[in-house]
Amino acid sequence: MSVSPDRLVELARKFRRYKYGNNPTYPWRIPGVSIRVQRQGDTSETLETNCCCFVEAMLVRAFWEKDHRLHLDDEHHRAFMAIGDPYGPVHAAIELGFADPIPEEDYPTTPWLVAQGWNKDMTRGHTFFIVKTEAGGRVLILESNNAYAVRGVGWRGLGGIGTFTKVPKAPKWWTWAQMMSKYPNLRAAAIRLDD
Repeated sequence: MSVSPDRLVELARKFRRYKYGNNPTYPWRIPGVSIRVQRQGDTSETLETNCCCFVEAMLVRAFWEKDHRLHLDDEHHRAFMAIGDPYGPVHAAIELGFADPIPEEDYPTTPWLVAQGWNKDMTRGHTFFIVKTEAGGRVLILESNNAYAVRGVGWRGLGGIGTFTKVPKAPKWWTWAQMMSKYPNLRAAAIRLDD
């Protein structure tokens, strides 16, 4: 089972009205998990997501569209929230068949990674997608954040998802060296993509 990169971007655009926060609302249900789902009348003031919920929502929806038998359990939902396992989002994506493990040296050359990064002392973590690496090691990151020009869901260093009609070029100032300085404890897996 695999998904289209274009579909992943289309799904990310469903979050264009969302802001970053800790009272997440999902744009669609996650089969098997009790979560708050967006309702008619919800406004951009009430629609919130965070890094973990955004990544979970994107991957589960994309793969559920390919196989409606997909059903999450509480254990995998907690893993996506990085509860009990600091690299839970990556491990859950692998266990559910959404992604494949790859060696660290292949991270920069592999498009569409699901990633979990932590600072040096493992006290501040972040879940995100590494979409691609361009010349000079420039990295394009799709994430939910409240920093780096993103106030909700968007492209790190560039802005919100709703301001772009297509996948942008990576910002000049986010390189692998800078990302590894920010997240020296990083694990990632390659999302299973359509050819």
